[in-house]
Order: sequence, then structure tokens, then C-alpha cells
Amino acid sequence: MDKLIYRIEDSPKSIKEYLLYGAQQCLSILTATILISTICGTNVSAGFVGAGVATITFLILTGFKAPLFFSNSGSTCAAVITALAIGHDYTGVILGGITVCLMNTVAALITKRVGSDWVNKLLPPVVSGNIVTIIGLNLAGFCATYVGMGNEGELIRVFIAFCTMLITVLTMHYSKGMLKTLPFLIGALGGYLLSLIFGLVDFSVFNNLKLITLPDFAFLHVDFKEFDWLTLPTIIITFGAVNLANLGEHISDILAVSSIVDEDLTKSVGLHKTFFGDGVADLVGTLIGGQPTTTYSESLSTIAVSKVASTKVILVAALMTILLGFFGPLQVFILSIPNCVFGGIALVAYGMIAASGIKILNTVNYNHQKNVIITAAMLTIGVSGVAFNIGQFTLGTIALSMISGLIINLLLKDV
Repeated sequence: MDKLIYRIEDSPKSIKEYLLYGAQQCLSILTATILISTICGTNVSAGFVGAGVATITFLILTGFKAPLFFSNSGSTCAAVITALAIGHDYTGVILGGITVCLMNTVAALITKRVGSDWVNKLLPPVVSGNIVTIIGLNLAGFCATYVGMGNEGELIRVFIAFCTMLITVLTMHYSKGMLKTLPFLIGALGGYLLSLIFGLVDFSVFNNLKLITLPDFAFLHVDFKEFDWLTLPTIIITFGAVNLANLGEHISDILAVSSIVDEDLTKSVGLHKTFFGDGVADLVGTLIGGQPTTTYSESLSTIAVSKVASTKVILVAALMTILLGFFGPLQVFILSIPNCVFGGIALVAYGMIAASGIKILNTVNYNHQKNVIITAAMLTIGVSGVAFNIGQFTLGTIALSMISGLIINLLLKDV
């Protein structure tokens, strides 16, 4: 990878850089955060605060040595919806968050005892590279939803998304100096201006604007006395099954960011620390926002493009996200940005995630039939839409592809 402008431990040279790089990171996670909160029926403002506090929690627990941003976990949507339906409040969801935290803690203790070498054995580059690539390809499927395909005004929305993408890639390729490191932010501003011209900006969100808004935090709606404890096994199984896939995605993101910064974080930070930090961050996000958090690949793609891996920038982005949950004007401005603008950014950002997986795969020797077989199976499963659906539990394409890759890698011997 090209030389980073700011490495993990570096500090930007000015407040302007802190704010602009932080704003770009914050922008990268907004669409998915809003979308997942909306799907689950949880409070969007509380989701912003939960994401920011969860990220800061992780940074502290890992000694500010791992540049990862945490926000609402899409893979836990079914578990959260199930828990809310069972209990009619956040009690079950928070017990699910505790389950996730405990599982990560156990994974951390095991890793601390046996070391992190098992990662390379269980997840060689042919498996981890395909997982990262598949994550990017699956995320790309959301672009059509962001753009608004099939809805009224589709042509204009696709045009704005396409223009936003072009502004982003032109900035990425031709700009000099600091502008070159802010392609997503500049692309979003360009897309917003076009949306104003075509009348797509929803000014109704500015009605009854308040300077400060108080989020509806999840911990305010907990009642252990009234909770039906007979539903606890269902909650534990549901959240636990989902978190198995999240553990795999956590490892993939750690390996992906290691590739971006050219430093093995499983050793320099310690996978046991990142596992534990992830678990505690998940619980914090659940208590505040009403759903477990997860590492965001959108943030990693922003690091890859901007070449800014400073955890101090991640901290600033987390603080901005928290502020967004309380500051009414900024919140409604973000909400006024049409989804097609975010869709245009996603066309590049999600592709960058897939490209980082391909970069890992460049180290794989495809003269070995085993590697060809693993890639063929994982890619096909990963984009096929095939999934195991058992009651409320779903083993989706990413998790199923990952598990398939792990099994094939262990079954096939090198010949």
C-alpha cells in the first residue's frame, strides 16, 4: 500500500485536519447507522451516541493502537427485533448484549492463553482475503436501496449518485494536498448541491428544529422485575449464534486494517485485547443505543483512501458522532442529505473494501488447487444469497461463506 500520511500513533498537524478527517470518518458510518436503527425500530440519536461511546471504549481498551470504528451491527438486527418482540422493552436486548460481551471475553481469554498464531492457521490469506472481498460485495447490494431504485424519481437519483461517485473518484485521483485525502466528504458536498438543484433535499426535517435533543437511551427502558426469564435461553442462543459470525468478521477487519497500515495488529496490539475491547464496546452500544455494535468496514475503506490511520482522528470522529446525537441542527442536516448521495459514496467505499480483500488475495498462490477450490466455493456462496433459516435465526451468506472456507481449508491437505 502507498505510504500512509498519518500512521496509527500520529497526530494531525492542525485542528482543521482533525475536523475534516474526523468528519469524513463520521460521514462514512452514518448511512448504515441510520438504516440499521430504522430497521430495528431503535432510536437513531441514541444509536449515534452509542456508536461514539462504543468506539471510544474500544480505543481506550486497546491503548489507541487499533484504528477501528464501531456502530450498529446489521447482523444482529434479527436478534434485536426478536428480543424486542419477546419483552416489549430493551431488557432482553441488553441481556443479549451481555451475552455478546461474555462470548468475546471468553474468546479473548482463549487467545491470550494459546496466542494469535491460530489466526493464520485457521484464517490463511486465501480465506481472510475472500471474506473481506465478500463483505464488500455484499455491502454493494445496499447501493440500489440507497439510490432508491424502483421509487419515484429513480432516474434523477441514479444521476446524482453517479455524479457523486464521479466527484469522489476524480477528487481521489487528481486532487493535490489535503483535498486528495477527503474524497468522500467532497463527493458528499457535491452530491448535496446537486440534490438542492434538483429539489431532492427534504426541508421538512428542519421543522420544529431544536438546538439540543435528548436521545431515548436504551437503559432508560429496562425492567428486570417484569422480564420473562423463560425467554432468556432464546435470547442467549439468538445473540450467541449471530456473534459467532461477528467474531469472524472482527478477525477479518483486524487483518484488513493490518494490511492497510502494513502492521500485524494481531501481534502489535494483541487479538485478545481487540476481542475483549470489541465485546465491551458491544455491551456499551447496547446499553446506550439498544443494539450491539460491530467494526465498520466503511471506516476501513476511508482509511485506505485517505491514508490517514490515526486513532486520534477516529477519536474525533467518535466525539462528532456523539455530538450528532445531541445537536439538533447538525442531526437534521445529516438527515436532509438524500440517500442517493450516500449511495454514490457507497459505490466507491464498498468497492474499496472488496479491493482490500483482493489485495490480500494477491499474496495467494493459485497454482495450488486447494486455494482455487476455497476461493471458488467461498465467492459463490458469498454472493449467492443462500442462507440457513432456522426459526428466527439466520446464518447469512457472509457467515456461511466464512464457515465453508474454514471447513474446506481444514479438510483439504496441501498437495
